[in-house]
Amino acid sequence: MAQDKGAGSLAKFCSSGRCSLVLLLGVLVLAAVIVVVTLTGSSLRVPVVYVSPSRNVSRDWWKKSIVYQIYPRSFQDSDGDGVGDIKGIIQRLDHLVYLHVGIIWISPFYVSPMKDFGYDVSNYTDVDPLFGNLTDFEELVTRAHTKGIKVIVDFVPNHTSDRHSWFQLSRQGVDTHKDYYIWDKGVRLENGTFVPPNNWIASFGGPAWSWDDTRQAFYYHAYLPEQPDLNIRSPAVQKELKDVLRFWLNKEVDGFRIDAVVKLLEARNTSISNEPLYTGDTVNPYFRLKHTGITMNNEDIGDVLKDWRNLLDEYENKDGKYRLMIAEAYSQNASDYAVVNMYYDWGADIPFNSNLATITRACVSRCIRDRVEKYLNSMPRGRQPNFVLGSHDVSRVATRMGSRHASALNMLLLTLPGTPTTYYGEEIGMSDIDSNLFEMQDPRGRRLGRVNIVLFSRDPERSPMQWSSAWKGDFSQSMNTWLPVNRDFLTHNVKMQKESSTMTTIQSYRRLAEVRQRRAFYNGTFQFSVTTDTILSYVRAVRGEKYLIAINFGFDESLADFSGKPVDSNSGKVVAFTEDTQYEYDMDVDIRRLSLPWGQGVVVRVQ
Repeated sequence: MAQDKGAGSLAKFCSSGRCSLVLLLGVLVLAAVIVVVTLTGSSLRVPVVYVSPSRNVSRDWWKKSIVYQIYPRSFQDSDGDGVGDIKGIIQRLDHLVYLHVGIIWISPFYVSPMKDFGYDVSNYTDVDPLFGNLTDFEELVTRAHTKGIKVIVDFVPNHTSDRHSWFQLSRQGVDTHKDYYIWDKGVRLENGTFVPPNNWIASFGGPAWSWDDTRQAFYYHAYLPEQPDLNIRSPAVQKELKDVLRFWLNKEVDGFRIDAVVKLLEARNTSISNEPLYTGDTVNPYFRLKHTGITMNNEDIGDVLKDWRNLLDEYENKDGKYRLMIAEAYSQNASDYAVVNMYYDWGADIPFNSNLATITRACVSRCIRDRVEKYLNSMPRGRQPNFVLGSHDVSRVATRMGSRHASALNMLLLTLPGTPTTYYGEEIGMSDIDSNLFEMQDPRGRRLGRVNIVLFSRDPERSPMQWSSAWKGDFSQSMNTWLPVNRDFLTHNVKMQKESSTMTTIQSYRRLAEVRQRRAFYNGTFQFSVTTDTILSYVRAVRGEKYLIAINFGFDESLADFSGKPVDSNSGKVVAFTEDTQYEYDMDVDIRRLSLPWGQGVVVRVQ
């Protein structure tokens, strides 16, 4: 009976004259499918990723911009004390204009005893005198906005310094603050001593619980003992943190990068232990345990982030200015994108994707393609991708991949879909400093021992910016900078690269930043092209515009034919290239025989 009823309905529908229209639409859909299959080649594994279109320019400003991370200690010293500061950033704003940077992200500059160089905050609403004062910060925001640059700041809600007034009141058991942190009496042994309630390990090594004689209890710290974790489940703490956000929003910041967000909440039951992940030998015992859901990426984090997102939206409703929220999100399993992608639903515009921040010389074209492809295929519909090559926590990309590959990697970063993040100095291909030639500063490295400095110290990637061949790279007039300037600053600096008559890393970066403002790069399709053991290539396109990006990540010169699908052309014009190639702007090239020196790349507008 059901079949008869359906047949009758179909006959009635066709008799109305609409059947032919449906058949026509069906043919068109089928044709579209055939076109997509043809464009993607014989294997449907090749993705075509459609970047979300910008529907509202005032709200989507961050989708077209480059995020540039400034580590304030190392960017520019304005007062000669050997440490970078806020006035120093103001002095160098024109450098960011030159690079076509639209957003600066400033690492912590708050009042701090500097046990973790600012990530141990003792006052969230003031500037540490080392970096200047609130007036300096207000001037920075004003001057940056005048130059068309947005300012976002690090927000460190997971923990405070043990010098913070909140912790001092909490350890004394003052009623208003006693639940501001995570306290536990621990387990009492037969001899009357106490041990921690579980086996939780701090990220920097050692137990995650420290005994406090005043409170006569253990407090939890995901990082250093001097960085006690806040009890985010406390309504009073939630209010305090929202007040901190309001303070900086009232200072006209354009958004926040939320630090250590994956550790924001822990299991309510502190008797639960982390499970052994594996028994392999590792220097840091933290990596021997499974943390997900217990001390990392707890599902309750979503409610907190949504509340903060609502606060940012409240400000937008008042003045029409959208505020950006970036989450330092990651999974214990680097390839588990589903965990990271939850942060989109929780209110983050960008959960940082750092799967390129760990690549080394062992990861060349096919490896890079695999990482990019898996990430893009994991993206929730309508969300903005992002890529990061480096930060203050990982070895510099020029050291990991080789200095000759620096510009090629910048080309990759600036031509992939989404919002890219550049760590200061990557635009000139800065490399790590030799960590054996100076006194270690990084608390993580000190805690795990000098013998492990190569593995765990973050000092090498935090050296001062190399502005010129002048004294101390023109970073500071001090005899002693907080970290030494890299010894190659005499020949490797911003001034020399900008003034060079031949293509340099910074000139290539600037040109790529210009090119990525074209619609095909921020609002177009993405499709892989030729991939070999050395070559990675892909196409960015919108109607009327198509660009081939070809990069040689190997160690020998390459020659390949890129004219097949999805390029579908034999010729094109060069629009961008790295420094050690034979190409020039607007040069006509034969796409059937495109050669690339090793570690170099080219962007061609297909004709």
